[in-house]
Amino acid sequence: VQSELRAVCQCADKEEADTAFIMANSRAVRSVRYLWLDREGQHQAPFRPDGSDRVLVRRFSSTTDVSAGAAAAPSIQGMPVEIAKQVDRAPTTRLRVSLEKRYAAEERWKKFSAKPLVSFRAWVGEHLPLPLAQAVRDAWGFSLEERERGVGIVGLVRVDTAEVEKLLAHSGKKGLFIDVARPADFQPTSISWVPRTPGTSNSQYLEQALLEEGPLGLVCGAKQLGVRKVFAATDERSRIWQITDAPSWWQDDILEAAARDQCGMKDVQV
Repeated sequence: VQSELRAVCQCADKEEADTAFIMANSRAVRSVRYLWLDREGQHQAPFRPDGSDRVLVRRFSSTTDVSAGAAAAPSIQGMPVEIAKQVDRAPTTRLRVSLEKRYAAEERWKKFSAKPLVSFRAWVGEHLPLPLAQAVRDAWGFSLEERERGVGIVGLVRVDTAEVEKLLAHSGKKGLFIDVARPADFQPTSISWVPRTPGTSNSQYLEQALLEEGPLGLVCGAKQLGVRKVFAATDERSRIWQITDAPSWWQDDILEAAARDQCGMKDVQV
């Protein structure tokens, strides 16, 4: 059984606080106060700028993370004392994240290859606002995968279920793609593939796809990037069918007629 984590975490900035938050979330019982330098902050505290020996009083902002069953977060002199609230743990959902080598900058790929978990936390701090970063509860199992669509570093992430849709909206940024690990855990979606302009590089194609501003971010396919959206009742799905053992004399028009008239298919292409 893990003991309670009770601490004050002093950070250089909000991004560093976001990263520390994700790391601390591996502890089931925790009571942590995060402080970071902020010129617009309402309170002051002693800080060591850049890890130097000098101690200077600086303005800061603060947030707390108190899990169910934990004591109140450590207080800071001059700040109102907060009463710990017993909050039921929110339901969570597993997401699958992958950094695709062909769409990632060389330096980012090197960092992910060396320290994938740390690099993912840095990505969270860089691209997600604090409330959404706090919804990322845990991350694990990162490994290198080689598949038909290319090489990628893949891992699993546990997030608050209520924030899954907002998190998916960030899929594709800097070559990192986010998908629901189990499709049954999310509503059905459809994909609109983004045509690629001939002669464009992978990075240019990614920027082009990101401009589409899909409500659920981008999906990485074998050869294309797609914009993901919620599947509507009026949407029609396309399928690829293969007919085997057909007579050699059947022409395309016969196949089209059979699929359309006997199977009820629309917009048939052979």
